[in-house]
Amino acid sequence: MNDEFAVEQSKRDARITLAQRIAWGDSLLAQLSDSPSYRAKCRKESRLAEQAELNRIVQQWLDSRQEQFNKNDDQ
Repeated sequence: MNDEFAVEQSKRDARITLAQRIAWGDSLLAQLSDSPSYRAKCRKESRLAEQAELNRIVQQWLDSRQEQFNKNDDQ
């Protein structure tokens, strides 16, 4: 009986510890998201992603123009 109680107690302690870790992580994330440096980093990453997408679109357009130029040059 004591072994069963110890196992149940251990399981409950593990669940409490996990819940505490989740709460701590949520709290840390909330503090981090309020940080000006974190927000600046997110804005920078967003701008870089937007720039990469724009570069990809421009490159596709340039490639299509080059193909069109080559077709006209062959004729």
